[in-house]
Amino acid sequence: MIHELRVHQIELEMQNDELRQAQEILEESRSRYSDLYDFAPIGYLTLDELGIIKEANLTAARLLAVERTRLIDRQLTHFMVTEDRGAFRQHLNLVLKGEERQTVEVRLQRKDGYEFFALLESAFYHDITGSSLCRTALTDITKRRQAELALQESEARYRSLFQHNHAVMLLIDPATGDIVDANPAASAFYGYTHEELISRKITDINMLPKDQVFREMQGAGAERGRQFCFRHRLAGGAVRDVEVFSGPIRVKDQNLLYSIVHDITARKQAEAALQRKQEELQIIFDSVPAMIFYKDKENRFIRTNLALAEATGLPQEEIDGKSLFDLYPSQADDYWKDDQEVMRRGKPKRNIVETFETPEGVRWVQTDKIPYRDAQGNIIGVIGFSNDITERKQAEEALQQAHDELEERVKERTADLQRTVEQLQWEIAERQRTEEALKESEQRLRYLTSQLLTAQEEERKRLALELHDDLGQSLMVLKMQLRAIQRKAPPESSETRESLEDPLNFINEVIERIRRLSHNLRPVILEELGLTTAVQHLFKEFSRQDIHVTMDLDDTEGLFSPEAQLNIYRICQEAFSNITKYAQASQVSVSLKRQDGRVGFQIEDNGRGFDHQKVINENITDRGLGLTAMDERVRMLEGSLKIWSQEGQGTKITLIVPIQGK
Repeated sequence: MIHELRVHQIELEMQNDELRQAQEILEESRSRYSDLYDFAPIGYLTLDELGIIKEANLTAARLLAVERTRLIDRQLTHFMVTEDRGAFRQHLNLVLKGEERQTVEVRLQRKDGYEFFALLESAFYHDITGSSLCRTALTDITKRRQAELALQESEARYRSLFQHNHAVMLLIDPATGDIVDANPAASAFYGYTHEELISRKITDINMLPKDQVFREMQGAGAERGRQFCFRHRLAGGAVRDVEVFSGPIRVKDQNLLYSIVHDITARKQAEAALQRKQEELQIIFDSVPAMIFYKDKENRFIRTNLALAEATGLPQEEIDGKSLFDLYPSQADDYWKDDQEVMRRGKPKRNIVETFETPEGVRWVQTDKIPYRDAQGNIIGVIGFSNDITERKQAEEALQQAHDELEERVKERTADLQRTVEQLQWEIAERQRTEEALKESEQRLRYLTSQLLTAQEEERKRLALELHDDLGQSLMVLKMQLRAIQRKAPPESSETRESLEDPLNFINEVIERIRRLSHNLRPVILEELGLTTAVQHLFKEFSRQDIHVTMDLDDTEGLFSPEAQLNIYRICQEAFSNITKYAQASQVSVSLKRQDGRVGFQIEDNGRGFDHQKVINENITDRGLGLTAMDERVRMLEGSLKIWSQEGQGTKITLIVPIQGK
């Protein structure tokens, strides 16, 4: 008996050891399960029939932002937005009925107000007591829902853009050519209903051969987007020119092509009309006698007319595309500087006189250059208009030669006068002891001066007559001939008539220049209308130079001899010339007043002025002929001349002349 008890005791001890080991293994397994349960990436909840939380892992507590101990015995709906509670109760009822695994999406709200989307996956089970329970997996799906909502909004925007866009839009299957979808604008353009349109293929509309249409679709599908110009047939049979922007797009796991179609029929017609217009303009362009050219920013000729081609001796196609450095390397730098200045300043540069090499020799041309702008107003080059002025240049050179000869004569006579003055000064120094000899020398000096001025006026008169009667009449005849050509031109040749306006205007400018030069040499207005009118007309010239002139002139009719009037006019003319050249004035006042047997002239400007005393102290040769001639004329008038001026304060000239009578 004792032996059996001992054996039984040993068996019990062995069973206890096995039970203890099993319990340790169970505890270890339970610990691992607890860790897996608590630290799982999703939340786990155990709910009873009323939806009360009986168990929860740490992840669920973290998602709901509540300590796990405070979750127990609380309704899950407490954390749920009101609108989703009904869906949850329905979900719970289905689970408790023993249905298969159920899922529902609800919005949960934390204590701090943060709201997130959650996916609940639930299954039914009985615990050891037989109670019905619900095991629920809780997953935060906020990011997924946001992505889904964004995708839905994007699809809605795309659909709205597709449906409401005024542009014609098509979706095409590149494999079959089927029109998968079309917006209302496409139906309106092609004249088909939506159902009719999506039952057709793109090859039914595109007038290209089918194989070529498929090649173009393959090319569009291989790139992000391409632009095409096609001809499409409408439902009524009309054919329209279209511009198509097409590229690949994936819709519902299907590779399609999107096509945005623009009707460019009107544009094509306008381009054709523009081409015809350009051809017509080229005909007119080539008929203009002036040389016309267009150049780009790289100094290359873009377009030229026939006159330029004939002048260079090269066909137009050989000129276009070449630069000045290719055609005129020796002169290209000078030409290019003018072009760069026009493009940099954005303003025309006119009356550029330069030489131009031609097969017939060097010619003189006068060129106007203006900025060449595109449709947006950006400067893209230069447009030039060149007129051959070789004959005019020769005439100007002849005129300049005559002027130089006159100047040379004046210089020679001035030199003679200077030598005479020096001789007289020497004689006066030698004969100081006799006052009579001094007076005689002064009289001789004045006589020579008056003779010089008289000779100068006679020479000016002769030159003025030659300019007016010879060169002026020749230009007038040339102008009349051009007018005759213009009048004889057929009425339909309006462009030809207009092309003659520039030469006529230029001749008018030359005639006007000759008239002014002739007037300056011989003031006819002085002889015809008198001193007051001549002075008034002289100073009115300031208005052309944006100088404000104020005049207060008394009538001097019958007060002076013609010689005296001429001397007074020349003094005023010299003052006018000095103001124009040096004063930089903006205001000039002129007064002519008669008082007590004398006439006073006063000319005042607000220009930069000069150091009058310094000029007086200069040697007579350094002072120039202007002031010297004024002094001599004042002596001939037996008057007085006073000049007041300071730097920066303008100049005032006062001339007092005794009345002499005719």
